[in-house]
Amino acid sequence: MKSRLCPQLAVPLLYTLQLPAQDPPPPANLALNYWQTVSPHNAADFEQGLREHMAWRKEKGDPWVWNTWQLIRGQRLGLYFTGSPGHTWADLDNEPLGPEAGAHYWSTAGKHVESLGATNGMTLTQWSHPPTEPPTDGTLGLAYVLRVHPDKAEQFQDGVRRFHEAVQKAGWDTRYVWTTTVTGGPPDMVLVIPTPNWASMAPSATSPQKVVEKAFGEAAARVWSQQLADAIASETVEVWLFRPDLSHVP
Repeated sequence: MKSRLCPQLAVPLLYTLQLPAQDPPPPANLALNYWQTVSPHNAADFEQGLREHMAWRKEKGDPWVWNTWQLIRGQRLGLYFTGSPGHTWADLDNEPLGPEAGAHYWSTAGKHVESLGATNGMTLTQWSHPPTEPPTDGTLGLAYVLRVHPDKAEQFQDGVRRFHEAVQKAGWDTRYVWTTTVTGGPPDMVLVIPTPNWASMAPSATSPQKVVEKAFGEAAARVWSQQLADAIASETVEVWLFRPDLSHVP
């Protein structure tokens, strides 16, 4: 039987089929983070300096987002976190404004900090259920900072994957994001749960344990809970306040 393929389509279709498979684009799940420690008597001057710096970035047309959060509950009071998310590794070679931005920061906010640290963080998108909207004024971030036993990293990651499967199977309306530090600091695993206010942090009847029970059964939930507990060396719980006045959104 003769082919009914239109001759005009045959050549482009054949060419398309013969194209080599292309590598998928790299994930844009990397963040450039700055950790700024400020003493209480310098806080007002630091915040005014950071406002000036973010206004300068806006004036210069910086295309990167810079979100600033302030620690308001925890053992590290005086800490401000400013991060630019949504990047690839290649982006770090072409940071907008470059050294000019660093010089301006030190002339405004930087001169009021006690210490400054820089890290690269990575959002673990495969295990996260992120918010659909960006943070707004008043948004709080409940952060569980977890130090994992080095020899049990795979065990911990398997537990996180198992929980994410349970969320998808059983349903859980709470939004959450898993991140980890990849350069510049300890490889902590951090679970961040954004909430609109303090009232939203009240204990819920639908706990993570209940979600796993609903998805896989009570016995599986007990195994899952013990699996994570054995892998975690230490846990710190902090609350962060989003500071839109100290941020830059292009």
